[in-house]
Amino acid sequence: MNLFIRADAGTAIGTGHVMRSIALAQACKKARGNVNFVCHCESKAMQKLILDEGFELAEIEKTHPDPDDLEKTLGFLRRGVTGDESGTPWLVLDGYHFDPAYQKASRDAGFRVLVIDDYNHQPHYHADILLNQNFKAESLKYICDQDTMLLMGTKYALIRSEFLKKGKKMRNVPVIAQKVLVTLGGADPDNVVLRVVQALKLLDIKGLEAKIVVGPANPHIKKLEKEILRSGDLPRDFQIVQNGNMPDLMAWADIAVSAGGTTCWELAFMGVPFLVLVLAENQRDIAQRLEDAGAALNLGWANQRNTKQISEALENLICNQDKRREMSYRADKLVDGQGASRVSSLMDWLSADKGFREIQMREALFEDCRQIWFLSNDRKVRENSFNTEPIAFEDHVLWYKEKLASSDTAFYVLDICGVIGGQVRYERKGSVTEISYSLDPAFRGIGLGETLIESTIYKACKKLKVDRVHAVVKNFNKASIKTFLNIGFRKVHDEKIKGLDSSVFERGISQQERRFL
Repeated sequence: MNLFIRADAGTAIGTGHVMRSIALAQACKKARGNVNFVCHCESKAMQKLILDEGFELAEIEKTHPDPDDLEKTLGFLRRGVTGDESGTPWLVLDGYHFDPAYQKASRDAGFRVLVIDDYNHQPHYHADILLNQNFKAESLKYICDQDTMLLMGTKYALIRSEFLKKGKKMRNVPVIAQKVLVTLGGADPDNVVLRVVQALKLLDIKGLEAKIVVGPANPHIKKLEKEILRSGDLPRDFQIVQNGNMPDLMAWADIAVSAGGTTCWELAFMGVPFLVLVLAENQRDIAQRLEDAGAALNLGWANQRNTKQISEALENLICNQDKRREMSYRADKLVDGQGASRVSSLMDWLSADKGFREIQMREALFEDCRQIWFLSNDRKVRENSFNTEPIAFEDHVLWYKEKLASSDTAFYVLDICGVIGGQVRYERKGSVTEISYSLDPAFRGIGLGETLIESTIYKACKKLKVDRVHAVVKNFNKASIKTFLNIGFRKVHDEKIKGLDSSVFERGISQQERRFL
């Protein structure tokens, strides 16, 4: 796979877009892909980081909406293809300035496009894959192309390989937290770090230590050094860290203070209890959802919190062992670290010839609940259902638990690289079982509906002890009707359901097939 990553870094936008893209690039490289970064990157340190990872780097002088950006980016893609065997290149767009026009032009040029987003700020998204790695991203109502695959939630959090090498370990939660990590992004143009340092200096905590991470785009290092060394203060073990090893720093820390960006998911992976300060609009929902999940404390907008308020919040967390233990547990459960690998595998899957695409049919698990809910609320799925109203998540959970526990139900999912690409459910009704199925929009039109049914129908009949399967379909649902006819179902009669013309199809299990039931 040829992967081109278009992301920028600088004082205004920080380094988060590039840093999380590096995680995806690492996963792609591990799978023997070719990776190229196309960046407008003000920081020499960031440029060096990309090159040290073994990736190619091409520089963009003027960013979109300057037409030079798109022209040069597409030029790099056309020249960077290494041969026909590598397939159509992928372009990853990570940046809020890559608007619908930029996305559409990239797709129209014949390239596969993955857009990384955080808060659904564009009126329309044009992409083969749309990725939002944030907690409860599934609730956002994205408007995108019909064939766009949506990867939503922390299951797809892009965690860099250096964190994965460190691994998840049982975290020690001391009675009093003494080691504080401060990490507010690679730029921090408003010098919020200074206010956090001043807040820490108000604390009377014996043995308090702090490591203050200053990113490569931070212009305030001298002011921070002056504040830490200012005479007349109580002796403190405060240290400014540049180009530090973040996994080691997070493993060292008892608690952290973070901005509401990419670092949150790294802290969650490492199980660090942390406070969040919101520095930009795209961080506001992330911070609140982290608090809702019990994984962090949301202090809100940094410009609305004074030094005393930050200090009080820090002291409360430092002195509350039970709270920190609970936060660490909940944060750790949010991110398993396999997000970049899942995304890279799905990109490979979409790029492969259809005959070589691996799929797995398995029984549905409770862990699939949220993905099944997201699929069930797809616009096309609701149109084809006899109950067309959107389904509330709370109602779905109750229904889903009931179906998994029922001896009258056989429930299977189509697992593609860890993503639920479809589901099929058989429900026993007297002497027959009734089938219903649905596919994720990205997996429609390539014959997977037939695979979904053919690979489960005998297993379901055996479990439910029946030998006839019924399918009830709205007459306008031509795709499903074609699927059922192609795999041996026959129409048995018409039926009016909720005022809509519908048809009932049936497939029996033959005498020979019954021997295997």
